[in-house]
Parts: sequence; structure tokens; C-alpha cells
Amino acid sequence: MQAKSIYDECLKLKQEIGDKRGIAQAKNTLAEVAFYKGIYTIVAELAEQSLRLFKGLGVKRGIVFSLGLLAYTAQYRGDLEGAISFAEQCLNLSKEINAPRAVGYCNEVLGLAAFARNHLSEARDSFYKAIDIFEKLGDRRNLASAWIHQARTAYRQGEFESAGKFIDKSLEVSRQLNVQWTLGLALEIMGLLQRSQGNYDGALARFQESLKISVNQDNRQGIANCLGAIAGLAALANRSFDAAYLFAASQKTRGEIGARMGEGDQAEYTEYLTLMRQQLNDEVFNRAWTYGCSMPIDQAVEIAMNYHY
Repeated sequence: MQAKSIYDECLKLKQEIGDKRGIAQAKNTLAEVAFYKGIYTIVAELAEQSLRLFKGLGVKRGIVFSLGLLAYTAQYRGDLEGAISFAEQCLNLSKEINAPRAVGYCNEVLGLAAFARNHLSEARDSFYKAIDIFEKLGDRRNLASAWIHQARTAYRQGEFESAGKFIDKSLEVSRQLNVQWTLGLALEIMGLLQRSQGNYDGALARFQESLKISVNQDNRQGIANCLGAIAGLAALANRSFDAAYLFAASQKTRGEIGARMGEGDQAEYTEYLTLMRQQLNDEVFNRAWTYGCSMPIDQAVEIAMNYHY
């Protein structure tokens, strides 16, 4: 909240003096703040405004930044064609102006789009390109992000040992640099890995730790992810009523921020829904789902944080 207030004030001052370049930069920064909170409609609105301003001014590095934000945002909103289009525009311009870090970002978002389509080999190759760039730049912060995306890909491919190694590397750097957004995501993916290996207690602890970080950062994407992950554990423990209302709360949060799951995550989610339908009759399932949809997010978070077997 403090960062947003500062940048809001900065934007106001730039508008008062008619500084178009400063306005564009402030809008980009506010868009980035909104991105890490998972408020994707606001990200898209601000990034589109800054993109128009930067294009009018001919500021190519500003255009690159705006395109990158739009690419990431489109991917999380499920607009994969849009994400690829923005990323490719950003990639071409980044190469033209010799902005290697931006090239790394573009490869990362292309990997995310491929992952969302369940094109895992393509995703892995794109993430390795990003990792190679960030390693050459000595950019540990962005390496932590790229490593965790590679871990997700390895996890989805069933390469659990490889996934674990990437997670460990990301966790180490995220903790050293105190990058809470990446740390929360790394813990979430570690939880998924432990859940897939039958370590449900360990998975629950990681999900709850990740959820706490997401709440502290007001990261609504992370909150939705963790509510859904804990719901999956409840379903596996045959506590389908709990699972149904937590999944409903997760889906409600995704709807509020305009987020969509990729194909692999959606397939896993559908499996849990099928399991719950087998364990609950329609009346009970609908009652649980309605309860979850009407539940304030703070209540859903409190239940998930205190959930135990």
C-alpha cells in the first residue's frame, strides 16, 4: 500500500507539470505494483496507457517495459495469443535496442504461455533461454523467478528430482534477497511436489507458509493458488465438503482478479472436482460451493491457515 501511495503521488505531480514521459513511467510503475498484487485488469489498463504515451514519445525502452507487463498480464488472464503477441513484439524491440534483461523476460513469458497450453518441452526450452541470459547478467533476482518456473515444468513432467533442485536454488536466492513474491511461489510449488509424493503434512505446511506470505503481500493470485492447493489436500483426505468450499473461494478470487488456469492446472482441478462429486451428492456439493462463494476472503484464508488433518 505504501508503494502505491508514493507512486500515486508521483503520478499526480507529473500530471500537474505535464511531464508525459514521467506520467508514462509512473503508470508503468503503478501497473507493476498491481501486477504483484494480481489485479490484472488494472495492470492492463495502466500498461496500455503508458504504452500509448511511450509510443507517442518514441521512447523505446518504455515501450519494451509496457509490452512486457502486457505480455505477463495477458498470460495470467488466459489470453495466450495476446501474451505471445506482446512478448514477440517486446522481444524484437529488446533485441533492436540491445536490452538483454528484457529479452530474458520475453523468453520467460513465452515459456509461461507454453506451460499454460501444456506444451512442456517448449516451455522448458524458453525458460532455459531466460536462465542463460540472467546467469550471464548475474541477475539473481530474476534467476530465482525463472528457476521456479522451470521447477513447475519439471514437476508437471514428472521429473520430481529435477523440480526439487530448481526449487531449492530459487528458495535460497529468494531468502537471501528477501524477494517475498518469488519465495511464496517457490513454497507453493514445493508443496505441490510434496503432495505428489504423498507427503501431505509437508505439503500443507508449505502451502500455509506460502499463503501467509501472499496475504502479507496482498498477492491475490497467490492467495487463490494456495486456497486451491489446500482444497486439493482436503479432497485427497476424503474431506470433500471442505474441499468444495475452499475450491469455490479460490475460484471466486480468481474471478475477481480476472485470472485463469492453464490447461495442466485445469485438468488437475477437474480431477479433484470429479473426486468430490463421487464423495458428495449434488445437494451437499452445491451447498458447500455456495458457502465458499459467499465466504469473505479473510474467512477463507483463516480456515486454510488453520486447516489440519
